[in-house]
This record gives sequence, structure tokens and C-alpha cells, in this order.
Amino acid sequence: PTRGQQVEAGLKYQPEGASLFLAAALFSLTKTNVVTYDNMTGEARQIGKQRSRGLELEAKAEVLPGLNATASYTRLFGKIVQSAAPTEVGKKPAIIPEQTASAWLDYTAPIGLGLGVGVNYTGKRPNDEANTTIEPGFWLFNASAHYETGPWRLIVSASNLFNNNYNTICYHGECYLGEKRSVTATLRYRW
Repeated sequence: PTRGQQVEAGLKYQPEGASLFLAAALFSLTKTNVVTYDNMTGEARQIGKQRSRGLELEAKAEVLPGLNATASYTRLFGKIVQSAAPTEVGKKPAIIPEQTASAWLDYTAPIGLGLGVGVNYTGKRPNDEANTTIEPGFWLFNASAHYETGPWRLIVSASNLFNNNYNTICYHGECYLGEKRSVTATLRYRW
């Protein structure tokens, strides 16, 4: 089986009496027994090793009464350490973005009606293990409306609000189109 080992160190901070939460973490992940392919024979060999190191930041706050904000950012440094294909060693693993970020604002009025808007960013990422082409980053905008009364909660949310066209990846020449706009409604009852 593919195996992984992770080392992480971080800090969390929440000032007493404040509606603020901050977190930061440094991490190092090593993945072994990764399937790699020999450049000459095409033979699959489970001898690969990949390393990812990075930083994660997160903040949550009540900006004003009823208005909450959340933001996060990840910076990732990936590297192929061992492979059956020597040309891949030292390159970045395929389809893994260098950066991701998100931000969300949500306002809930005292009557239980609320609106939220947010954005997600996925940074550039290699399309293959040899890093011959790079897929550009993309932004997705999202929104939601919600209403809560008693034990009932209704949520209508839209992702990729502006219906942006983007490829999640173009792995070895085969491109996979990202999700189009989607709208979902959820009705919850708590007892």
C-alpha cells in the first residue's frame, strides 16, 4: 500500500472575550510506495516517493453583530523525491496546486434570514509528473441564502456562481472540465 508520514506544528490563538480565532501550521508530509512509470518501458513500479511541505493559515471573526468572516490560505511546496522515471525526480507532483485560498462573508439578521458570499482560489498546478505543462489557477465565486425559524433551517447555495470555465487538470493531454454552476437547496429539521 501507499504509505504516508506527517509532521505538523502549529499555533491556535483566540483572545479572551473576542470573537476572533487565528490558526497557523507548518507541515511536512512524505508519501512512499507511489506508483511510477519507467520512461523507457512504461512499466509501473511502486517505488516512488513524494514530499510536500507547506504552511496553512486560517482566520475566523465576527466583524459586526451577525456578520462573520472566514479566510484561509495554504502554500504548498511539493517535490518528487524518488521515481522509476529519473526525469521526474526534483519536479512537482502532478495536479497539486502550489496555493489555495478561500474567503467567506456571512450575514444573519436577527429575524433568522441570512446571506453569504465567498471566493475560492486554486493556484497553478503541473499537468504531469515531468511538469511539461502547467494548468493556470482559477477563481470560483459562491453564494448562499438561508433562513432559520425554530427547528427548521432552509439553505439555498450556488457554487461557481458566474459559471467560469476552467480545467481541473489536463493530465497527459486529457483535459477535465471543472464543475459548472450548481444550485442546491437543503431543508433541515433539528429535534
